[in-house]
Amino acid sequence: MDHLMDKLFQTFHQAKEAVKDQATNLGESAKEKARQAIEEWVNIIPKLADQGLRLEFFSLEASINPTLTFEMHADYNEFPLERLDQLCAQWRSQTSTFLVYSTMKATLAMYQRTNLPLKNPLVVRISVKLAPEIQVSFGEPLEK
Repeated sequence: MDHLMDKLFQTFHQAKEAVKDQATNLGESAKEKARQAIEEWVNIIPKLADQGLRLEFFSLEASINPTLTFEMHADYNEFPLERLDQLCAQWRSQTSTFLVYSTMKATLAMYQRTNLPLKNPLVVRISVKLAPEIQVSFGEPLEK
């Protein structure tokens, strides 16, 4: 009976170690994906700046789930729907940059349906985690 218990304990210990190793591998993979995503978005900032968005805020939060947050501002008159259509077409093959301009376009279209005057500045705030978060607003956003 002791031999059976020892075998059972050994099997349990091996299973526990295998799960622990798998969790470590998944954690390392997630960290690498987050690092790659952050690098990709850092490389996009100059492209956005070339189109007239000014970098106003840049932050990196180092944690188990690192987060890059940056905010860019522009005068809303520099980004009418026609120009956003052109930028979407120009950047369609580069997903992250396209996401920024298509989110700007969707936000502008929805805001215009309110029939309220647009407010400066046009603010694009992007938070990059394992999945990016893009926020576009007209006027100063409320602090989070």
